[in-house]
Amino acid sequence: KNKKKWQEDIKKHPQILVKNSRVALAQFTNIFYKNPSSDIKLIGVTGTNGKTTTTFLIESILNQSGSKTGLIGTIEYRIGEDRIVGERTTPESSDLCIILRKMINKGVKNCVMEVSSHALDLHRVDFFNFYGVVFTNLSHEHLDYHRDIRNYFEAKKKLFTGENNISAKFAIINCDDKWGFEISKLTRCKQIKYSVKKKADIYAKDIAFSLNGTKFSVVAPVGSFRINTELVGEFNVYNILAAISTAVSMRIDVKDIKKGIELIKNIPGRFEKIDEGQPFSV
Repeated sequence: KNKKKWQEDIKKHPQILVKNSRVALAQFTNIFYKNPSSDIKLIGVTGTNGKTTTTFLIESILNQSGSKTGLIGTIEYRIGEDRIVGERTTPESSDLCIILRKMINKGVKNCVMEVSSHALDLHRVDFFNFYGVVFTNLSHEHLDYHRDIRNYFEAKKKLFTGENNISAKFAIINCDDKWGFEISKLTRCKQIKYSVKKKADIYAKDIAFSLNGTKFSVVAPVGSFRINTELVGEFNVYNILAAISTAVSMRIDVKDIKKGIELIKNIPGRFEKIDEGQPFSV
């Protein structure tokens, strides 16, 4: 009964028929808010693991360089001094336009954002202009939604291939990941590849792990330098290399890169160390 009433009522109002309402929403809101991604350097980070840590690292480096930076991700959205608990890792396109416009109005120059596979598949970032995009890795997650790993990959690759009116000036790719190799073949913009296992555009060597942190050398086009971080584990070496590769692409000074990484002691909810004076590590 209610459905029939709704169907009759809607005939009284102007309508625009579209093939996909999500695509139309992304296009309309970008036009309405005057394409906010064109007025800010938007960095999108996607991958199964490492998105949150990588975005925190990039944000820290860019802020250290003196360039005011916002953040959008799983833990929170940072708009200038404001902190907002996010409902989604990546907001709906209409909300994203509003958030970016608020950042711009507060003098924010860059925004680092986690881009989920759901967001890419559901057209939340269609028609957005990314300054740079980052691929961390791909593994068997979210298959309840994507059904199989190939569909999962097909969603992720949209950030790099120019599909759905998504653009980027450069791409950062983990070339140790087999899906990173596939991403690289399809990517249409300038690429920087990073590695822990072999030589690449940017790679790590002489890695020393401990429960107190990680030390390693970075070899990059801007020269070689040492990193000393309180973040532990090989997975965090990958995250740090992704952040360094992004910063190098944005021509950030090495001293700001090193300092920005060193300022990150831990990531909330991500392998946090607990020290209450106990004679063992937690």
